[in-house]
Amino acid sequence: MFYQNYQQPMLHAQAQSEIAVYQQKKIISANAKISEEAAKAEIRENMEIRKEYRKEYRKECRQARYIEAQIDEEGSIKISPRNQLMDMPERTGANFQIREIVFIQSTDGDGGIFALNVKIREREKVIYLKENKSGKSQYLADKLAEAGCKVLISKKSERDDFLQSFWAKIREKCVKTRVIPTHVGWIKYNGQFIFIEEGALLWDSVVKYAG
Repeated sequence: MFYQNYQQPMLHAQAQSEIAVYQQKKIISANAKISEEAAKAEIRENMEIRKEYRKEYRKECRQARYIEAQIDEEGSIKISPRNQLMDMPERTGANFQIREIVFIQSTDGDGGIFALNVKIREREKVIYLKENKSGKSQYLADKLAEAGCKVLISKKSERDDFLQSFWAKIREKCVKTRVIPTHVGWIKYNGQFIFIEEGALLWDSVVKYAG
């Protein structure tokens, strides 16, 4: 009886120790799980931040981007995308080349029309453009399309930017004036009489072509 009473405190102390160890392990395990979940949450948060950053960066890239036309010495047209955030390569901008642009004036002194000479493959064409409409993107697009000229940009807003830039560059190259007669037969121009034959290009036709 004395022996049994002597062992009971020892067994109780051992149980308490095991319980304490068990509880400590549970605490460690719980803390590890909490840390793991916190790490996962941080990863998810970082991924969301990066995702949002990429979204904002793409938005800024779009907003910072604009399109310019470049015309080389041979008259080939290039698309030159500009971006404040990165360099972007040039690419072919159209299926035609610029040959010449001249200002058209009648023998009576009327003006306001440009003749744009272009080359599509091996064919030469003349596009007549009204000066008061020539800076409008849709008018330019329509007149180019009538001649079979294509601007190689699908997005309308970018195509409009390109056409505005294109016309500004072309307009700078206009340094010549061509005089067109108003009628066939004899006309007086610059103090001289000139005979205009049937079939000659007349001012009324140029105005009609310019639309």
